Amino acid sequence: MPEISALMSVYNGEKYIADAINSILNQTFRDFELIIVNDGSTDNTMEIIKNFKDERIRIFQLNQNVGVGAALNVGLSHIRGKYVAKVDADDISYPQRFEKQKDFLDKNKGIILVKSLVNHFPDNLRVAVSQRYKYIKEVIEVQKNNVISTEDISNKLYWYLCIPHTTMMIYADILKQTKYNELRLCEDHDLCLFT
Repeated sequence: MPEISALMSVYNGEKYIADAINSILNQTFRDFELIIVNDGSTDNTMEIIKNFKDERIRIFQLNQNVGVGAALNVGLSHIRGKYVAKVDADDISYPQRFEKQKDFLDKNKGIILVKSLVNHFPDNLRVAVSQRYKYIKEVIEVQKNNVISTEDISNKLYWYLCIPHTTMMIYADILKQTKYNELRLCEDHDLCLFT
């Protein structure tokens, strides 16, 4: 059994999914499985996923798009690891992410969930100069990255979702009990509030 189950759902993610998968496969901590739930994609997402020849990847194909929460629950029913690392199909994880998060959870038995900082980056010049990107970078990213302790999370969580879902590592048994709200958006809100 792997120590970590990386959990990803994807819908029409052909533009970024190869980079996301490579960032997981290049983790310094190697004892993991990568569960990918293809949520009814109609583009080339599945073909790109199948090009990866790594025995740690386990693919589950949904015939129609059911939304993030429902798709993640499908993946959750197949995980085998002690910990679940949430990963998004359009994000890149730093190579030591799994190693550092697992080490922290191993050494701090009273903590069931960890997050990391985020670094938003644009994929083109149009995005880079947009007001929306500027707001995300200068306000949202700063707010989330200023939450660095248990006390910070306790103080801020009821005001806004200060735990970036895609950076989360959590005990698998806790996540299996809680599961995801089967919404198309904000599927992690209840999870963060009630765990």
